[in-house]
Amino acid sequence: MRRVFVFLFGLILITACASQRDVSVQTAENIDFRSYKTFMVKLDPDKEYADFADQKIEEVLENEMELRGLEKDTVKPDLWILYDTRVRQKTKLERSSYPYDYYYPWDWGYNRYPYREYTYQEGTVIIDVVDVKNKRLIWQGWLSESVDDKRDLEDVEMDIRSIMARFPLKASKTATENQ
Repeated sequence: MRRVFVFLFGLILITACASQRDVSVQTAENIDFRSYKTFMVKLDPDKEYADFADQKIEEVLENEMELRGLEKDTVKPDLWILYDTRVRQKTKLERSSYPYDYYYPWDWGYNRYPYREYTYQEGTVIIDVVDVKNKRLIWQGWLSESVDDKRDLEDVEMDIRSIMARFPLKASKTATENQ
């Protein structure tokens, strides 16, 4: 019984500490995603080369699209897969959760709900899927979350896979089965 309790406590602790990935998507109306057969992941034209993060993102996006039955075609694709990553500094105001007042006879009172301001880095990953023939955005997925210097390429991969899990074409098998 003690082992079960320790296991459950550990499981709760792990899930409580995990960062939640809140993915948002937009899909164009009246699109038959099954009609598309080929794709190409495009690098931002303003970039002169693909850094390690870009290479990882391209690799994961290609894998995700192939799992959905599309073929990579760098000459005449049906779809362009574009992505953008952004990091910006944000400020958040947080209220203390201690709800009780203190009474000091020599003071005018205690601030009931003190606020604390802190800054953090918010990273956003945006994936656009464009119909090449019509030059029309047909799907967009994005994710924003707090980031720090300790993020690595596995975190980026999890972010991309979280976004692509909401893509209209479902994967025929998972990424782990494909490897």
